[in-house]
Amino acid sequence: MSVRYELTDHMVPVSDESPDCGPVPVVLALNREEFDQLTFLSSHVQSELDNLEEAESNYVEIMSDYLIGSFAIPDKQDLMSVSPDLISFYLDCSHLIFIDDGDLASAILKNLEKTGILHKVTVGHCLAMFFRLLLHDDLIFLGDLEDSMEQLEEAMLEHDQEITTRQIVDYRRFCMRMSAYYQQIATMAQLIADNENQLIDEEDMRAFERVSRQADRLVSRAETIESYSMQLRELYQTQIDLKQNSIMQLFTIVTVLFVPMMLMTGWFGMNLTYLPGLDWPFMVPFLLVMAGVLLVLLLVFFRHKRWI
Repeated sequence: MSVRYELTDHMVPVSDESPDCGPVPVVLALNREEFDQLTFLSSHVQSELDNLEEAESNYVEIMSDYLIGSFAIPDKQDLMSVSPDLISFYLDCSHLIFIDDGDLASAILKNLEKTGILHKVTVGHCLAMFFRLLLHDDLIFLGDLEDSMEQLEEAMLEHDQEITTRQIVDYRRFCMRMSAYYQQIATMAQLIADNENQLIDEEDMRAFERVSRQADRLVSRAETIESYSMQLRELYQTQIDLKQNSIMQLFTIVTVLFVPMMLMTGWFGMNLTYLPGLDWPFMVPFLLVMAGVLLVLLLVFFRHKRWI
């Protein structure tokens, strides 16, 4: 879905028939087909934007009189998804154009218009607010993510839920993707704030610096949760080791319980002409009683040691 705004004293929605190039700065969110139909951009710029989108990365390129960039936004609703939302953008002194075959860019711009959080109506400030809305509520999201990992930890400790290695690996990989995403956003915002091509003014520079600091804080938070995911992995491996040790302990106890009977069977089962006690009529009851007594003593000992 394409949207178009003129920047006067506020964001003003305009029809699709409005010109893309005029005296009033404009903000556009277009799909790839609509973007290719723009006539005021060179084929070189369009080719560069195509390459950025194919890279599936968060990146910005500073040119002499414009800048281009791309976003690869992770899907926060699906930990296993490796297909981010892809948005590329173009910015010059009077145009801010987002290229998005989905609806995310349009939704963010509509939210920007609805909330009226633009302190200054320029294309540079609009891009800075776009960055901020991308990171909006991410601290809460990361907190919820950590809460779900804590619930997974409790389930492992209480043994009331079947936990798989895949679940823990998905959390770790997702945290790594989010950490890399925030690092790239912070770098992008700082590069724009450096304003090497003098495309934005000082107030917009400060806005991008604030975005960079916000992204840096999210990087630290994501790295903390990533470390926690590694601790979950270690805890899971510890639980597996304890379970294996418990099984081996059970097998060992069963083996020890049968050792006295195996010893007696081996001794009196030897093919010899004479063994002491074989001619005693109470030998079999005696052996059975001795085996039972040894079995009870071993069970009491194991119970005392809390091995069973």
